[in-house]
Amino acid sequence: MNGNSSLNSTQWHMVRFGTHGEARYLSGDFLNTYDVLIVNGNMAAFTAGAMAEFIAERAANKLYIIDPQTHAFQHHLKYIKSPKTGEVKTSIDRLLSFYGEPFKSSIQANRPVSSGDFSDDSLLTSVVERVIAFQKTVFATQEGDWSKYYNFLKIKVLQPRAVVAPYFFMDELTAMKWLEINTKAAAIAKDKFPEETIIMQLVIDKGVLLNSELLEEIIDRVLDTPADVVAIWIDEFDETAATITELLAYRKMLQKLGTRKPIIILYGSFFSVALMKTMPELNIIGVCHSLEYGEHRPVIPVGGGLPVSKFYYPSLHIRIPYVDVLSLVRPYLDSMERYLQNVCDCNTCKAVMRDANDLEEGFSKYGEGQEHPVKFRRRHQVVTISFPTPEARALCVQHYMWCKENEYKEQLRNASEVAERLEKAAKECSIVGNSFTGHCLRWAKVLRG
Repeated sequence: MNGNSSLNSTQWHMVRFGTHGEARYLSGDFLNTYDVLIVNGNMAAFTAGAMAEFIAERAANKLYIIDPQTHAFQHHLKYIKSPKTGEVKTSIDRLLSFYGEPFKSSIQANRPVSSGDFSDDSLLTSVVERVIAFQKTVFATQEGDWSKYYNFLKIKVLQPRAVVAPYFFMDELTAMKWLEINTKAAAIAKDKFPEETIIMQLVIDKGVLLNSELLEEIIDRVLDTPADVVAIWIDEFDETAATITELLAYRKMLQKLGTRKPIIILYGSFFSVALMKTMPELNIIGVCHSLEYGEHRPVIPVGGGLPVSKFYYPSLHIRIPYVDVLSLVRPYLDSMERYLQNVCDCNTCKAVMRDANDLEEGFSKYGEGQEHPVKFRRRHQVVTISFPTPEARALCVQHYMWCKENEYKEQLRNASEVAERLEKAAKECSIVGNSFTGHCLRWAKVLRG
């Protein structure tokens, strides 16, 4: 795809592919709930055949973008090694086979890559060429039953909608060193692949977001690159927990970047969707989320929390643990009509409520726990927890996908109207406290400007 001319009025619902077990929530009945799939580079390298088959067949040649994950090699190596064997994870090792130097040498030397490893322009050029060639060919070179079908129809299959230049994470201490590499990589990518839509990923920590002088310099440098699109990932930026100061800085950053570049939000909640829909001047063309870790993510992976059933409450636009959301839902469980009107009328909720003996029993399916609780010690106390059943988790994910589809497809007329709706929801749901409603009030204040 050439340049960004076709992206000006785009408002993509983007979903990041997590595991192959999640494929059922991204195909079949859910295929049309989203527009673009983002696939992590290590998964693309390790399961190229399975991913190609999924996209070509079950996802009907869905638009996709591969995240090359080059930043993974700049952090402590323990994050890309197996805790059991101490060896580089197989999926990462497969990615290394495509990327080559200087990544391989740094791993062999048992250290992460540094900005100095890319100081030679010819080496950086070869890195850019290999990383983008990987994105262009890793699926396209796979063969399957779909090949004859698409060839007969003369449809190009398994071509990425855009390609991502190599990128690296920037915090307040390292920003200027890595910015030089990131901007050069974007320029080389456009020079070597002029026919492609080039995405420059801007991956920063919250310290950079709040450092106005540093952020201003970074934005100016990014705007000067020939990249067609800027994709933003702020480290562990949970929009439901962000302060008003952080949200205002976020909006200001988007406003400046959007003057000259279309923007993709790589991890975003309803707040980012509302910005995309009600503030076209921000030039947001897509907001992405995942199914498992949802709408925010740390750049450096950390261990997962305890698995609990969480129900996405539509009017609050947040996942709430089942034990907490029950107090919100219970007043509407006296009739199907009241539940569908006041809580949720998605396909999953309709089916769950219709098939149950009563509405209390129906809603309880979102919170069913496994038969045998697990005991463990935490902070010098013995904790007993009942993990959600696979069926309960599946229902929560299905419900979440229908809710997200509605958020992206809903016609939001203006920011003030959305702000009023959020304030109303916070007031009506005050029984669950500020921890599950406060974000609505913060969002409303920022949306009002």
